[in-house]
Amino acid sequence: MRNHWFDVVQAAVGPGYRVVQTVNLLQMRLIVLAAEPLAHLVREVRVGFQAGSSARPHLSSTWVALTR
Repeated sequence: MRNHWFDVVQAAVGPGYRVVQTVNLLQMRLIVLAAEPLAHLVREVRVGFQAGSSARPHLSSTWVALTR
């Protein structure tokens, strides 16, 4: 699925970066980019999402872990 937002981010960082992974999480868009000379070192991308608590339902966190 193409997403205009991802295209805009890619254009902003320039040609020296490669998209490793993109994720859509509800209203959030996440793009993981790696510098072209280092992109081959990325073997796995793990994306996690944790919703906010009942006391703070509007807060959430998203994280990315890169392994090589």
